Amino acid sequence: MRLKVLTTTLLIFGVLLLIVWPFTVGAPPVKSATRRAKVVWATNAWTYFTVTASTWVAVAASAVLLARQARREFLTEERKILQGLVEGSLKDHGKRD
Repeated sequence: MRLKVLTTTLLIFGVLLLIVWPFTVGAPPVKSATRRAKVVWATNAWTYFTVTASTWVAVAASAVLLARQARREFLTEERKILQGLVEGSLKDHGKRD
């Protein structure tokens, strides 16, 4: 359950990061801007991009872990059902004799 919450939270956070990108980073400085203004904007943009990209990598990783967990649970449940079916079949065959 915690993995589902983590995946959903990261997904929502990633979408919000993409939505607020223009407001947070802002437009790039004009050509006549100082070198310092361009470096500050580039640093802010790179940092924001890195956080956004890292968030989406984390979303993908947690989704893979979630899929593995679901597969394990499915296989465990499948084994239990198959075991019950085999045991029931053996009991049915034992009653006929």
